[in-house]
This record gives sequence, C-alpha cells and structure tokens, in this order.
Amino acid sequence: MNLSYLTNIGKTSKNQEDSLLLAECGKEPRIIQANLTKAVTLPIFPTLLAVSDGIAGLKYGEVASTLTLSFLAQIIQKDSAIPTAKAIRIAQERLSMYAFKKPKYSGMGATLAGVRFFEDEAHVFNVGDSRVYLFRQGKLSQLSIDHTLARKMAMEGEIADEKEAANAYKLLNSAIIASDDEGDFQISITKIELNGGDKLLICTDGLSDMVDDATIQKYFLKYDDSGELVTKLYQKAMRNGGLDNISLIVCF
Repeated sequence: MNLSYLTNIGKTSKNQEDSLLLAECGKEPRIIQANLTKAVTLPIFPTLLAVSDGIAGLKYGEVASTLTLSFLAQIIQKDSAIPTAKAIRIAQERLSMYAFKKPKYSGMGATLAGVRFFEDEAHVFNVGDSRVYLFRQGKLSQLSIDHTLARKMAMEGEIADEKEAANAYKLLNSAIIASDDEGDFQISITKIELNGGDKLLICTDGLSDMVDDATIQKYFLKYDDSGELVTKLYQKAMRNGGLDNISLIVCF
C-alpha cells in the first residue's frame, strides 16, 4: 500500500495539537507530531492508521492526542484480537489514569479517527469530529460520523441542515477526555471490505473545515499520486484560511 501523510500547525494556531499514528505488523508504531509543508510518502502494510486532534480550549491537547494514539497502538499491538471499541475505551481509561497520576493533565482531551486493517475487512472508527473518507469509483463518501451538537440537532429535527449550523454548533458531544466521568463517550465503528482501487483519507477538522467534500473529491479525481494529493489538499486548506492544525493521511 502506498501511504502519504502531512501534519502542519496551520496559519493561526500557536500550538500543534494534532498527532498521526502509523502502525504496521512487526514494527514499532510511529506517532508523528510535526510541522510539515510537504507530504511524506512511504510504502507500508498498515495494521492501524489514525489521527487525533487535541481539543481546542482545553490545556495540553498536544499531550492528549499523542497519548491517545500511543495507548491505542500499544493495546492493539498486545492483543490483535481485541474488539476495536474495547481498545478505544481502554485507551481512554489509560489517559485518565495518566492524568490521575499527574493532576495538571486532568480534563485534557482529544478526538480520534482511523482505520484498523484485517485480512478480509477494515474497521473505520472515530470519536469526535476527525474524519475518515472512502474514495471509490470516482465518488467520495464519509465513513466516520461527526459527534457534534450540529449533527445531533439535525437528527432530532431542531435544525434543517447540520452544515449550515456547523459553525455555530460545532461543539463536540463526544471525545476522549482524561476524566473518570467519561466512560460512556460515543464511539462510531463501520466495518467495510476494501476493493482494488479504493483510496482512504483520514483527517482532522483542520482539513475538513477548510475544504468541502466536493472539492476533496475533485482533488482525488485530479491527482493520482498520493504525495501530490496530500500536499495539494494541505495547500488548499491553507489558502482557505488554515484556521486550525491540518493533518491528513491518504493511502491507496
């Protein structure tokens, strides 16, 4: 599989609170928190790919995102048969225990989105508003589910269109928080079979808030090279404002 990634602080943020996870069988998982301007491309046979975004307004988001990915990778690496949702909940418990031992980190939190690969299927998972997309046969579809107040209000009929209200109601209603009170946070998991020619995009909202789905689809149609695609998507997000940390992984 050909994989490219990029993570950047963006135009207006003071801190880089996004992290990326690249894990493959038999190798030490890589947690990446950087300020890149061009894609890094690797040949890889992944077992687990993910992004995590430290929650704005809470302290130590850079720690929360890094530890969330690190704990998740450790748990799955130790037990390859563990259900994905259980692994995520244990990761949250470990994050809470870390904060219990170091109280200054209490209340820190992060989103999570990624793909776990098996022999005959893949599990797409997310908590919060980081996303996973599938590009198949010329069409882009979002596989993850945004855990935001806007989506909840749209589903309950309180607003007509969650996209129109997204800026006003972007508050998360689920995240991985370092707290004993967060045991019932929402996890979304979708199981899919990957076909030849499928392409995956995993990203934080620094990309999806700046570049709409129709434009992302156009870029997938235009650029066949994963590294060029990632770089061009990042550049588009920056041209559109770059109002948050921008992180994305694309694999073919």
